[in-house]
Amino acid sequence: MEAEIPIMAKLSNSFMKNRYFFLFGGLILILGNLSLCLMASLFVVRLWYVDPIGESLSLPTMAPVSEEGTVDAETAPVITELEEVQESYLQVNPDRPKCGTERELIFLVAAIDYRGDTNYLYGLADSIRLVRVDYAVPQINVVSLPRSLLVEVPPDRIQAENPILLNQSYFFGTPGMQRYAGSGFGAGSLAETIQYNFGVSADQYAVIDFDGFIRFIDVLGGIEVDLPQEVDDRPRAYFPAGKQVLDGEQTLQLARIRKRYDDWVRTDNQTIILQAIFRKLKNPLVYYRLPEMINSLEDAILTDISPEQIRNLLCVLQRINAEDVLYANPSQDLLVNDTAYVPSVDYQMQILRWDESFTSWLYRSLWLAVE
Repeated sequence: MEAEIPIMAKLSNSFMKNRYFFLFGGLILILGNLSLCLMASLFVVRLWYVDPIGESLSLPTMAPVSEEGTVDAETAPVITELEEVQESYLQVNPDRPKCGTERELIFLVAAIDYRGDTNYLYGLADSIRLVRVDYAVPQINVVSLPRSLLVEVPPDRIQAENPILLNQSYFFGTPGMQRYAGSGFGAGSLAETIQYNFGVSADQYAVIDFDGFIRFIDVLGGIEVDLPQEVDDRPRAYFPAGKQVLDGEQTLQLARIRKRYDDWVRTDNQTIILQAIFRKLKNPLVYYRLPEMINSLEDAILTDISPEQIRNLLCVLQRINAEDVLYANPSQDLLVNDTAYVPSVDYQMQILRWDESFTSWLYRSLWLAVE
């Protein structure tokens, strides 16, 4: 017992001598948390005052009406099925949004294959996604549209001879081409082509080019992907099976694998990347990089998304988990590999043909989450 007294005395003296260290350490922790909150607040305040950096969409009404005042017979079946799917969804889901006032919004998200000193002057849509954000459930549906879908452009809206590939519709609307009569440039041209062929209208858009994508991934600190099997595209790129951390350039290489693989493998790889990005964005440590992310991406993303919509998206991200983000890629039995003459390139090209079974899958994937 007597031996314990000196030990306790030493501990007491040690604490008294270092009490300022503990107090200082606690103060640092408190200030650190306050700094994090301040950075997040500044981020939100900045979003409040920054205007959208892209021209807004102005798509025509989805159901064309004839001179007699009736819905066009060719469009009626598509519109009817889409309305039935939407009505079925709303019957079993709450209709009061938890973030903002919108019940749902559909975002057109595209990555374009353009690298140049003048941003977004040209480019083809290298990756195309329709993203439906449900603010009531909440839930996010991410649906892939293959770039090689054979489509037709709306007459008198896009100056191009039919048919074209879906990814070309972005190109015709770019500032460098100026063959689109609507607003939103390439994004508007792509959105209107999707609406004209498949009946789905995008509310907003976000477009990123290769350089912007690389910067985004690097600012995040890279992403961790878990590949089910190796991806061998040597000499351009090689990725072993399993978990690995990729920087921006490596992530772009994985997203654009094409030499030995078809578009289905390419789309699956892109979905793995999107899942990894979502996991990274849910990491609280990412918020420490908010100022750097804002400065890095200020001129890298072309979008008409408003500050209020960005705040609502952040609100949704805080409320959902990984299982609330549903990814849908079309199966090979929905589309037919074929070749077709594409007048705009004066060449016989590999294309994907589709029919009403594809549009039915598209509607269910956006609203009913059917894989």
